[in-house]
Amino acid sequence: MSKDSSVSEPPAGRNRTPFGRLLERAIGDDSSIHAVLLYGEEGGQRDSFAAELAQGWLCAQPREDGACGECKPCMQFSRDAAVDLLRIAPSGKSRLIRKQSIRPAKESDEYPVSEFLRTPPLSARNKVIWMADVDRLGLDAANSFLKILEEPPERSRFVLTTQHYSAVLPTIASRAIGVPCEVGTPQELAQDFGVLENWEELWALGSRTRLERLRSRKESWRSLAESLESLPQRLGRRRSAFGELAGDRQAACRRRLRPFPNGSLLGFGGGRSVGRRGRLALASRPARAGIASQGRR
Repeated sequence: MSKDSSVSEPPAGRNRTPFGRLLERAIGDDSSIHAVLLYGEEGGQRDSFAAELAQGWLCAQPREDGACGECKPCMQFSRDAAVDLLRIAPSGKSRLIRKQSIRPAKESDEYPVSEFLRTPPLSARNKVIWMADVDRLGLDAANSFLKILEEPPERSRFVLTTQHYSAVLPTIASRAIGVPCEVGTPQELAQDFGVLENWEELWALGSRTRLERLRSRKESWRSLAESLESLPQRLGRRRSAFGELAGDRQAACRRRLRPFPNGSLLGFGGGRSVGRRGRLALASRPARAGIASQGRR
């Protein structure tokens, strides 16, 4: 990695931030920290912090504020060719980290964690496991990985990341130092991506990765944003029109109702549905009721 990179040249005051203080404590040879769990939104500081920590553990001559950026392990890391770094991520339709990623399996070509850690580092100070989305560990894989975390081999380090901290198994989370990672501010995104439109700022939620996805189909997302913005107005117009229509129908129904001798409002269309016999029957009900009462006496 070049000298002017964000890893070799951290921002001013980096060592005063929680992650800066952790990085300073973790990368030293005498550090007891062997596992760190970084959690936060995708595209925020989480992934950049994970990269800095992984490189700091690999670096042959780390400085107080991180990796040197000049040694052989750092140069390998910058080319994505670090031989002492193993990256693990969910795979398949289920997006799970399976047991064959942790322990050897007969019908698998994966290089498992246990085999990777069986030998000492080739060129770096430590061997580093970088596991993304640790919350997606399958049950068997989690049990196998937990045994490694409980008794880590010498010179082994673990960088764990997740977007859903509550979904990480407590037994695994308890064996790592948890570090919350914030997303970027709109001002920080604007420095890297230029001026943000209102809908980009709203939907990106400070995530660089999410903003890149939005801009990859910018016209489609902008059209959707404009449609959603105008939705309340369209619904208001439809609600008003529906109210007017309902009022007209109610008034029309009232005009079609006709009063009958007993004071009730029955029938539509001027009483045609009831007819003359029906009206006579309604009018004669009180008389029949009186005759019946006299008969019972």
